[in-house]
Amino acid sequence: MGSMNARSALVGLTGFLACSSPSGPEITDAPIAALVNGTPWSVTNLRGDTVGDQFTTPLTFEVGGLDSTATTRTTLRVVIGSLTRTGTYEIGGFSSPAQGLYAVLSPPGDPYIETIPYQTDANHLGSIHIESLDTITHFVVGTFEFQGAFGNQVVTVTKGRFRGHFKRY
Repeated sequence: MGSMNARSALVGLTGFLACSSPSGPEITDAPIAALVNGTPWSVTNLRGDTVGDQFTTPLTFEVGGLDSTATTRTTLRVVIGSLTRTGTYEIGGFSSPAQGLYAVLSPPGDPYIETIPYQTDANHLGSIHIESLDTITHFVVGTFEFQGAFGNQVVTVTKGRFRGHFKRY
């Protein structure tokens, strides 16, 4: 019995160490999550259980959501212009295979819409990697990172990940 308790404690400690991040903050188990300038961001408002949408003409794929838990609401989204396969898509400006956006939204009820969009462009790049894509069950798994700019202000999104169903239109 003593060796069983020691083994359980070791397994528990190993699980704790595996989940701990010595290099920075933890990312939650939310279906879409990332670090934004080193601070954890996670989606709090999904449409049902879907993490993304795929439009058939053109074959555009979009993953995104809203974090409404902080005092300032924010949104994060990545878009692939033509999703055809698993693999890596380069994130950049409008003519790139994919784009990224992080935005700080106006407070609810604010009559002045003052959204601050940090968008990727030719100088602020990144990538999105589709690890798994099941077009039968509409399930996708992937990771992403990018820099977005608004004027001379830059936001860095790292350790982004998503996992879940997508809706096909």
